[in-house]
This record gives sequence, structure tokens and C-alpha cells, in this order.
Amino acid sequence: MLPQRYSISPLTDNTEKGIGMIDSTQLNVLNKLSFFKDYDDERLTDVLPYLDKESFRKDDFIIRTGSQGNKVYFLVSGKVRVRKVLLMNLDYLGYRPMEIIEELGTFDPGYHFGEMALLGNFERSADVIADGDCELFSISKESFDHIISEMPEIGQKMLLEFCNTLSAWIRTYDKKLIENVQNRTLIKMLTAEKKKSEAMHKITRSTVFSTVGQVLDTILEACMDCLGVEKGSLMIFKEGDLRVEAAFGLDKFEISDRVQEIKESSVSGRCFMRGQPLLVDDISKVEGLEGSGDGTKYFNNSLLSVPLISLKGETLGVINVNNKTSRKLFNEEDKIMLQELAQEAGAVLGYEIDLSRLFYEFQDTYVKLRQTREPLTMLEEKISHVLRGSWPSGVTTQDWRRARE
Repeated sequence: MLPQRYSISPLTDNTEKGIGMIDSTQLNVLNKLSFFKDYDDERLTDVLPYLDKESFRKDDFIIRTGSQGNKVYFLVSGKVRVRKVLLMNLDYLGYRPMEIIEELGTFDPGYHFGEMALLGNFERSADVIADGDCELFSISKESFDHIISEMPEIGQKMLLEFCNTLSAWIRTYDKKLIENVQNRTLIKMLTAEKKKSEAMHKITRSTVFSTVGQVLDTILEACMDCLGVEKGSLMIFKEGDLRVEAAFGLDKFEISDRVQEIKESSVSGRCFMRGQPLLVDDISKVEGLEGSGDGTKYFNNSLLSVPLISLKGETLGVINVNNKTSRKLFNEEDKIMLQELAQEAGAVLGYEIDLSRLFYEFQDTYVKLRQTREPLTMLEEKISHVLRGSWPSGVTTQDWRRARE
């Protein structure tokens, strides 16, 4: 027996949205909807009492995202547009959260939507808005449950059609998922490029500092920030060894100014000798390679070492990093990133070192010139003193000097 509200009666407008019952004159309209195209008159007559008619004006919300769904809709006349409101968290790019409205399409009469409400207790996942005055049929979850129990053949047919619709949407969203993955990958790449650009700028600007120590600290800090690591050191080649000139991390004060022999068994030594990056997943599994310390200050055994090479091709030192804040292992992307930063740092340091060498060469030459000039000046004064009494009458020391010149 049907609930009283579903008894067939003339169309009434008993709510502000114009919800009313559909009389038998609507059978023709129902027959034209694609969802019911395979239904004969007998089946349509059986379904008819379970349908409500609803009307909406332009820009009315038929469904709102997040609302509790309790009915499926069939568009009879007019158009509807479907959209999804996405909240984008852009903190990692340094921007405020952004609300983006994704338009999923505009649909004509025959379109049905909201079927998930009949299949479970789901919230609405998108907005459906009237794109003009429109009329719709609707079936509530209560009515649909009644159809399933009282007319299982019709109920199963409707369920199958709803599943076909959902399957089509899933295929559509699969394509969108691929696009979203591509977009996320692009965002990740852009984020990395942004961090690299900022690090490059810091490295290039490091030459404004007055001391070499400040320059080296800035270079190392920029590299560490870009890769997201907690430990790092910058070693410079001096007098046949590698010396720690900059360090950050828990053992900063332990390793600062440490001098290390260049040998194949050490990470820094192997990187320096080969002039190639050294990416290690687990140092304990690399034959012939020794780690430093007792390992208690490391998240894992993964590390990355990259040589500092000047524009002239001279290896100046190495940059070492450990302990990614993500606790993950270093990968090829990290290696490429640090290589590019090290290339910029090598150019900067090579330039600074060349300037330093020129300065010291100039200073050394100047000192040598002064050392050479002093005895010559003394000898000149001595000669002048000895010969001063033998000048012809009227000839002065200044005259002698002018004549000599």
C-alpha cells in the first residue's frame, strides 16, 4: 500500500519551490526522459505516483555542496549547471588559501543527478544550480526504498541505470584525476623551481658580505633550505686537505674547522677526488666507504655530497647534506638540485678566490718592490753624499738628478 502522500492527485503547488504531485497527464513528459525511455506505459504508470514535480527559478540552488542528500532529480525543462567549489591550500607556495570554482558542465532536459542520495547516506559533493527557470521530477529516498520493496523489477532496473550513470562519471573523473596528478606534479616542480630560484639569489648575493665566512655560511644555508635538510657542511680545499669552513646542525661546533685528509674511503674525499656527486641511500651498504661519527645524529644512512667546481673547472671543495626533514632518503631530484646550486656557488667562490689571489699577488709584488726600492734609495743618498763636494761650481744635487733622468 502506498504512503498517503503518494496517492495520485492533480498537480498542486504546496511549497515555495513548487513541489506537487504529478497527475496522469504527465505520463507523456515522463516517457520523453532518457532515463525512462525503455519503460512501457504500465511501468511508467507504476512509477508515476512516486514522482514529485519541482520548479526552480534562474540561479536557485537545487543542490548545495555538503548538504544531506535525500532525492534524485530528473530535468524536464530548462537547464542546470553543475560546479564544484575547491579550497586550494597554497601555503607551500607562500600564498593564502584560494577558493576555486570548477565548472563541471551545463546540462539539458533529460539529465538526471543526485542518485548517490538513493544509494547511501552521502553528503552532496557538488552544487547544482538552475541556469534559467526549470522544472524537474524528483524521487525521494523513502519513495525509492518503497519501489525496491514493492516493485523489485522496476527498482533493479532503476538501480542499474543509476550504476551506469555513476560508471560514466567515474570514467570522466578518472581523466580529471590524471589531469590533477599532472597539475600537482607541475605545482611540485614549480615549487621546487621557486625554492631553487630563491636559493640561487641568496648565493649570488652572498658576495655583498664582508667576510669569507659569511659568504660560505650563506651559501650552505641557502642549499640546506632549498633541499629541506637539518645537517650540512661546506668544505674547502686547502694545502692538500679538505677543511670544514661552514656547518649547520647538531654537531656544528664539533666539526667546524675540522681538517680531513682526502681519501677514497671518506664521502667528501671520494666526491672531491672524482669531481662527481655522491648519492648514497645507505652508507653502511657501500663497500669501501666510511661514515663519520657514531650515527646517532642521523635520521637514516642516506646522504648527498656534491663538488664545488669553479668556472675554470677547478674543484674548490664539496657540500655535504644529511637528515632530510621529511625523514626520506635523498633521491635523484635532490642530487640535481644540489648540483645546480653547487654550480652557482662554485662560480661565486671561484670568482672570490681569483680576486683573493690577485689581491695577495698584488700585495706580495708591492712588498717586494718596496723591499727592492729601499736599498736603491739608500745607495742613491750615499752616492749623493760622497760626491756632493766634487760638483763643479754652481751645479746642485737637483741638477745632477735631472741630468741622470
